[in-house]
Amino acid sequence: MQLLQLWEKIFRETFQEYHRLSSRLINTEESANVLTLWEDYLHHVNQFLDSSLPQHYHELSDQNKLCQVHHDVISCQKSLIPSHKANADKSVIEQFNRLTNVHNETLARIMDKQTEIQGRLISWEKYRQEQNLLLNWLKDAETDRNKLKLRYVHAKSLGKTIAAIQVMLKRFHEGEEMEKSLHKKLNMIMKVCDDSLANSLKYEHSSISNRMSNLQAALRTWKDSLMRVKENYDTYESQVNKIQYKFKDIQNHLSNETHESQQFIPYEKLEHRLAKIEEVSREVDALGGDISYLEELKDVLKDTLSPNDIKLMSQRCWLFSQQQSDLEHQLSFVRQTLEDQIQLAHLYDKRFERFLNWAKGVDERLDRMSSHRFMDAGQALRRLETEIQSEVSIKKKEVDWLSTTGRELLSVEDEGTPHGKRLTQSLETLTKTWKNILANTDGRAAKLRTVIQHMAELEVKMEHLRTWLQNMEHKLSLPFTFTSSSSDNFEKLLKEQEELQTEIEQHSSEIGEVLNLCELLLNDCELCHIVLDTEGITMAMNNIERRWSIICVLSNERRSSIESLWAKIQNIFVMVDERQTWMDNMAKEVTVLENHLTPPLCNVENISQTNQNLKAVESDIKSLNSEGLKLLDETYRILLRKYSLPNDIIGLPEKLQTAEENLLSRVQGAEKTADSRAKSYEKFLKAQERAVTAMVKCDAMLTMAEVKEMAEINTPEALVNHLDEIEKILREENDNMREADELGLKVMKWCPDKDINKIKHMMDEYQSIWKDVKLRLAAIRDSNILPVKMTDQSVEVSTLKFETDRSTQVDTLGWNDSPISRKDAFITNLQTSIEDMEQILSKLAKLDDFETYQKIGNCISQCDSTFDYVKHLSELLLEQYDANETEAQVEKIKSINDRFKALRQQAQLKLNQLKETSAHGKLSCPLCSNNNWKQLDNDLWRLEQWLQCAEGRLSSQPSTPPTSMEQLEDVIQDQRELLLDLDSHRNLVVSMNIVGTHLAEHSDSEERARDLRTRLANDNLRWDRVCESAASWQAKLQTALIQNGEFHDTIAELTAWLERTEVSINQSEPINLNDPANLIQAKLEKFRELKQELERCEPRIISLEETARQVMTEETKLACQKLHRMRLRLQSLTRLTALYLARLAGAQPPTSQQPSESSDQGDQVDIGEEVETRTLVRCHNFLGRVMRASVPISAFLLLLLGAATLIPQSQPDFACAESILYNWAPILRYPYGHPPI
Repeated sequence: MQLLQLWEKIFRETFQEYHRLSSRLINTEESANVLTLWEDYLHHVNQFLDSSLPQHYHELSDQNKLCQVHHDVISCQKSLIPSHKANADKSVIEQFNRLTNVHNETLARIMDKQTEIQGRLISWEKYRQEQNLLLNWLKDAETDRNKLKLRYVHAKSLGKTIAAIQVMLKRFHEGEEMEKSLHKKLNMIMKVCDDSLANSLKYEHSSISNRMSNLQAALRTWKDSLMRVKENYDTYESQVNKIQYKFKDIQNHLSNETHESQQFIPYEKLEHRLAKIEEVSREVDALGGDISYLEELKDVLKDTLSPNDIKLMSQRCWLFSQQQSDLEHQLSFVRQTLEDQIQLAHLYDKRFERFLNWAKGVDERLDRMSSHRFMDAGQALRRLETEIQSEVSIKKKEVDWLSTTGRELLSVEDEGTPHGKRLTQSLETLTKTWKNILANTDGRAAKLRTVIQHMAELEVKMEHLRTWLQNMEHKLSLPFTFTSSSSDNFEKLLKEQEELQTEIEQHSSEIGEVLNLCELLLNDCELCHIVLDTEGITMAMNNIERRWSIICVLSNERRSSIESLWAKIQNIFVMVDERQTWMDNMAKEVTVLENHLTPPLCNVENISQTNQNLKAVESDIKSLNSEGLKLLDETYRILLRKYSLPNDIIGLPEKLQTAEENLLSRVQGAEKTADSRAKSYEKFLKAQERAVTAMVKCDAMLTMAEVKEMAEINTPEALVNHLDEIEKILREENDNMREADELGLKVMKWCPDKDINKIKHMMDEYQSIWKDVKLRLAAIRDSNILPVKMTDQSVEVSTLKFETDRSTQVDTLGWNDSPISRKDAFITNLQTSIEDMEQILSKLAKLDDFETYQKIGNCISQCDSTFDYVKHLSELLLEQYDANETEAQVEKIKSINDRFKALRQQAQLKLNQLKETSAHGKLSCPLCSNNNWKQLDNDLWRLEQWLQCAEGRLSSQPSTPPTSMEQLEDVIQDQRELLLDLDSHRNLVVSMNIVGTHLAEHSDSEERARDLRTRLANDNLRWDRVCESAASWQAKLQTALIQNGEFHDTIAELTAWLERTEVSINQSEPINLNDPANLIQAKLEKFRELKQELERCEPRIISLEETARQVMTEETKLACQKLHRMRLRLQSLTRLTALYLARLAGAQPPTSQQPSESSDQGDQVDIGEEVETRTLVRCHNFLGRVMRASVPISAFLLLLLGAATLIPQSQPDFACAESILYNWAPILRYPYGHPPI
């Protein structure tokens, strides 16, 4: 505002200055300048008037003010200029008149333009005014809308809110009229506006229209929404009233039924009452749908009504649900009461019908007993007492219950009703049937006792007769023995047989008496109307008759056998004499042939004929042995198997066979000697012939060289080559001549003197030629002065020395071992492992030695591990050391695998049989007994205690497994122990469910059965929860182990370390035992350190492998396989280093053997303790965890015990029950009840 006032002040001062200057120009009579200035101004104003009118309101306002300024300036300027001047020029006057006309026209135009501008300003002002009115109206409407509480409305204020919205919607008619008027004004303005201004005005007007329409639409939407909410709320209230009415009606009806159901009701009315209760129950069940509908209405209204209203609605729905549950409980109680009364009537009918069926079955069994064949009367009586009379005594309680229950049911029935008549008839039938059963069973038992007494008398007589028969059968079954082959012994045996025959004939009368008594007993049983097992009595009679006839036949056969044996013994003596004569003849013939092998009868000409004769004799002995000895041996063996032969005949065939074997061995030895001599002589002839031929050839070639007949040896070089060829032939024939010398010496050892000269002559034949060739060859070389090149000086021929013993030669070559290679070490290790595998398979083949299936399982596991190691070594030799299948023993491993598979199947069958036998032994007790109830109660108590412990362990587990590998291993071990406990309790749970279900089904007490079923269901639910929690924790441990970087890093580190160790061992190979002592000592120390490192690392690998196997998944399977291969490689390297240590320790000098031996002994001890170390690794970890957990608890208990001892014992409240002396005293009673057994 101050700025506008400042501009106005500046404008006024400028105008006054302009007016002052114009007045000065006029006063100075500068008319031309004044007119020029006036003309310029009028021209400027006309230019202004010629311009178009602006479109915006502010620009129009500015032009209006400018027109007023120009109007004022022109009017004022004309007043300053005089209208007439006497001394003015005509041109000035004309100019003045023209400007006056222009001035008047300009004033008129200014007034017209000003009028037009003011008209447009009035239109703009009216538009702005109506627009402001419409905006103010919208603002007020929106304010009123915002004052309304449309979200979370109180149920009681729904009507007021809807009425307020309706009032606001009615006011929108006024706003629409204002909007239409504003739109008309806008159309008038838009006629004089350009497109851009018109678009902006349209946008402004459309935003106002949209704002008003949005507000109206929002109010209508809220109105509809609140109308629906009010409708739902009204529906909710009507539904509540409906449910309350139904509850009241049902409660009244139920109160009447409850009062009436407490009294006994006749049977015909029970069904009607139960139908009414069922109808009411259906109505109560139908209320559940109404309550659910209330819940749905509440869920629909919870986003629109206030929290307090929703809270009240929720409370009301909950109260209705509780009322419904209460009504259902009351209905179930009334229904159960009525059903119990109906069930009692039905139970009576069923048990009465069961009793009648049982009574009918008892009569039928008594009839069957009359026609059944028993072993004896005692069995019939025991069956009657155990099967029928015991059931009768048990049914006594059943009869009492039927009688009592029937009278109670009859007492509440009206007279003349069908159910009452049926009860009366059943009670009469019950009494009559029970009396008949008692009469039949007692009479039958008395009859059977009488028959038993008579059979006992017969048994005594038959027992005496059986004793005699057994004694006589024993005497006849004893073998008769010939102490010698004389006739006196034969007569003695015949006399003893006659005495036995006499005793048999004396007991024939007693046999007849016992048979007659048996027939009398059978007749007595038929008279007593008891069908006993006559087959047993008949068998006894037939047995006595059969045994009597057998004794008679045996007596006759015994005499015949004695006579037959005597004849056969005499026949054996004849056969032995004939065989001995033939053997003497053959021995003489063999002696003659043996003499032909010794000088002077032995010669080189007939040695072949002697060999053929010996073969013929051997063939005769073998053929005769197979025929003669077979018959004698069969006869002898038959007699020896059946009888006891005399001492002078025992061993005759064996002695005869031994003599024949000695004779045959003599023939075979002589034949072998003759054959060897014949072959030696033949070889000598062939070697001598070859030597003579070669020497003759050399002699001919040397002769040609001497006379130089060949054209090829004209030159000295050719002669030298020819002589060299002769010497080469001599060298090649050197071995043949040496062989001929040796064979000749060998033949001369056994041939006579005349043949020795002949052999010498044959040997001298080629030796003399050889000497002559050597001398002539040397002479030719000396005569021609040739450069003799001694290429081989190993050909030496010495004079024949007939040496007979060459065993005194001494090998002067030093012994030198080849270096030890790693491949040889693996082959040795493979052979040892295969031998171990065969020993284990031999042990597994003896299945009868295994008493338990655990031992069989351990043996199978040992076979699996050993076979895996053998297969690993074989594959290692084939893949890394290029060994062939023979060295890797592929075929032997395949045969071992086939044998192992066959033995595994047999062992698995044996293992399953042992398991089934064990399980059958556990379930051999009868189920429905009091001992089983007690045992089931104890098992349930133990299971519940364990479930409580397992739930505590699982609940104490952290939400996520630890990340440390050591802690994770401990947790996995704890999880494994828990899973083992689960598996060990699984069979207990299954058996308890089976036995518990059986006991509950056959229990006499429904309450006891119901409690047992409830307890089993709760324990099964807790068991399932524990299993699910254990499985979930197992899955977490699997994920944690898979994602544990330390686990994979440890495997990678161990793999890299194992590879470095293998490289180190490879660098130290091969092991040469001929190296210096210091180098062997260095390698020994190196392998000892490597072995110690391998043994230290093996428990860690085994621990990781066990951890990975305990949480085995598809992802950890690869890690398990890698760890398994690492373990096998580590064991291979351990055994390899142990082998190298043993070899190196054995190659050390004596001074250093003692430390090596001590270290080797230490290594052996370490190897022996290897299995124990691996076994105790996990045990040590487990004991460590137990100690960490138990030490604080033990310390706290000791502290508590010490505090308890400090309590003064003078006070009576503390000196009686909880002192240390009382706690250490033996407990003879249990103050809080007996613990479960």
